[in-house]
Amino acid sequence: MGYSAFQSRSELTRSERSAAATARAAREFLHTALRDGLRSLTLLVLADAGQARREPSSGEPARLSLPHGVQDGLTAALGAAVTDTPDTAPLCTLLRCAGPSTAV
Repeated sequence: MGYSAFQSRSELTRSERSAAATARAAREFLHTALRDGLRSLTLLVLADAGQARREPSSGEPARLSLPHGVQDGLTAALGAAVTDTPDTAPLCTLLRCAGPSTAV
């Protein structure tokens, strides 16, 4: 049995600490988990489209380099996508602008 990209709240792995959280705190924990997962997927799409590149660094882990303005746009788009009333339009726009291989 496979998992879809979107899982219900009850299916997301939660730490003991988050399980004991109040509804608001639990919601914030879930927003953070969703944002992190969505960010990873988005960065993979951007890298596949040639819009994100690794920058080697001596003595430190390689960093990901995004074109000018994409990092700010990504941060805003992810924030809009994981609110209580999500708006995925900014994220879709960002991915459409990344190139033809990123059809949304």
